[in-house]
Amino acid sequence: MSADLEKLLRESRPAVPTPRPEATERAEALALAELPRARERAWRLRLPRVTRRPALALAAAAAAIAIGIGIGLAVGSSPSSAGVRLEGTLTPSLGVSVDLPAGWTGRIYNAQPASAPTSATVQLADLALPPDDDDTATKAAQQMGPDDVLIILLESTGSKTGFTYPPLAAPLRISDSDFLPAFEGVSDSHAFARRLFSTHGRRFMLWVQFGQKPAPSSVVARANRVLETMRFTALGHS
Repeated sequence: MSADLEKLLRESRPAVPTPRPEATERAEALALAELPRARERAWRLRLPRVTRRPALALAAAAAAIAIGIGIGLAVGSSPSSAGVRLEGTLTPSLGVSVDLPAGWTGRIYNAQPASAPTSATVQLADLALPPDDDDTATKAAQQMGPDDVLIILLESTGSKTGFTYPPLAAPLRISDSDFLPAFEGVSDSHAFARRLFSTHGRRFMLWVQFGQKPAPSSVVARANRVLETMRFTALGHS
């Protein structure tokens, strides 16, 4: 996994062991790749499973979403309570909400163990999010088509060392300056943008991955239309 994720884990999850400083870059990447499994073994956490419904049930769920019943996504304080929604507004939970267009899926959950401060992890994509993925949606990234978008939002709740989180002064979006030439763990054929920001006393790392490189401007605009609907509040407030 990337140096970014290593730093984020050090900030938010200090109990997880990190590679020795003298380890090589390759050794660090291998060690960090084991962190999701180490967390699962240590904390016994499991990401949400997507319930497969017959087509008729899916149609009924979509209709219910349209009239505001809220079927299709369960969001809450633990990964096991999170679900996947076809479209509509993700009900505000963990101080985060977002509007999903038709064809998008998403989930919001708390990836922390019960003994740690609550933090939001958000996964959004214009493809079906696979079940039992890790926090950085590795399986989803492997299934991306050329025009697909994968959005990951990770919250840091630990110390403020390692990263700078500028205040978010406008609706969330990415620009040309946020794109990186390469990123550990991201396919060389995928464009990748990263943005760090703070809002309502909280700190977030945004990753946006595209199914081709460079990302077409129309696909970047599609991602930004979703990002701009993302709303934040302080934890404990709606």
